[in-house]
Amino acid sequence: AIRARPGADVKAAQDDSALAAHDLLAHVRNQRIERGMAERVARDVLRGDRAQAFEQFEQRLATLSLDEPAPLIVWPEAPAPFYPDRPEFHDYISRIARDGNANFLLGGVAYTKDGAPLNSAFLLDRAGEIQGRYDKIQLVPFGEYIPPAFSWVNRITGEAGDFRPGERVVTFEADGHRFGVFICYESAFPGLVRQFTNQGAEFLINLSNDGYFGDRAAREQHLDLVRMRAVENHRWILRATNDGITAMINPAGRVTKTIPQHTETSELLRYNYASDQTLYATWGDWFPWMCLLASVGTVWKALQRNVDAG
Repeated sequence: AIRARPGADVKAAQDDSALAAHDLLAHVRNQRIERGMAERVARDVLRGDRAQAFEQFEQRLATLSLDEPAPLIVWPEAPAPFYPDRPEFHDYISRIARDGNANFLLGGVAYTKDGAPLNSAFLLDRAGEIQGRYDKIQLVPFGEYIPPAFSWVNRITGEAGDFRPGERVVTFEADGHRFGVFICYESAFPGLVRQFTNQGAEFLINLSNDGYFGDRAAREQHLDLVRMRAVENHRWILRATNDGITAMINPAGRVTKTIPQHTETSELLRYNYASDQTLYATWGDWFPWMCLLASVGTVWKALQRNVDAG
């Protein structure tokens, strides 16, 4: 969970165990959390007491989210799905928003009208009601969906996801300001991220689950992608991760604060709003495309001169 205060300290909480009850044992095996807590949760799951294990997990998340007041609470993308539309879980997250008197952003699973799953970000207001939802548009091939040319993969494994891509960019409003949320791998698509700014986002948030990177350089690379998006859009970006590098990034692309990795914790982070539009946010990739056209034209003229000279 991350808690944020514009123009002041922002409360950010990083959860190394943000996942659904049925995957708690897998999480204990794969994530680095406090040994004593891991052993207790594993023991409860092995005994079949999933309800108790999940209750303990919920209590830890609530404690991380509410230990200091802030107007915005943010949870990272989870390694196993939350279902904010389900009554029991909705009641739980609603209580957190109400008890903290805060807007509350988290990742979870939504569904299309025909029942297909969506990787989504949900915003709850201070009254605990869902005020908006953004559905991830750029899905990870073979992780969240199977490209049509490789549909045979589904016949040999059930591990690949079957998510449906979102269809539109959405910005959220909280306390009179607008912000945009892009999810995980979408940080690699500058043309997508700039659309949030064009729709009035004054601040950006990246929700990500980086647990599958391990300790490899991909963690830093993923962070660097987000730093580039901050520069291109001249926006503060809060990067909230599960078992990754949780950080606040200023509009110049500099990391102003990080949370220690492999820890279950929360932190207040500082950010601000901006409303200016950069050339890139307004016009996109026109400059590199113009460079490409100029290069092609130059090569074409050179070939023509060679032909005429021959």
